[in-house]
Amino acid sequence: MKHLSALLLFMAILAVACSPKTAPTSAEKSAPAVPKVTYAADISPLLLGKCAPCHYPAQNGKKEALDTYEAAQKHINAVISRVELPQDDPRFMPFKMKKPALTPDEITLLKNWARGGFAK
Repeated sequence: MKHLSALLLFMAILAVACSPKTAPTSAEKSAPAVPKVTYAADISPLLLGKCAPCHYPAQNGKKEALDTYEAAQKHINAVISRVELPQDDPRFMPFKMKKPALTPDEITLLKNWARGGFAK
């Protein structure tokens, strides 16, 4: 009888643990939602303003192209890592500060675009 009671208790706990949650946890409530960031509205203008002409072949740019959705998506991790480097690092972008460095908000925008699934 003890074994049967223990088995029933175990099954009840397992059923509760495996059942879908309907109410969000406190961590889910406090986690901020990633704002909707799109390539067309947010990323393309940012890259054009900070990365052209060097990364825009149509503007005689000779560096890795960032002028299309596909190129931006493909290289987003490299872009983020380079704009976050210390400004005295030779790999820091924008190269030799030819353009102003990206602001923390602009870097967050790039990260949110990647986290949000690369919306067009």
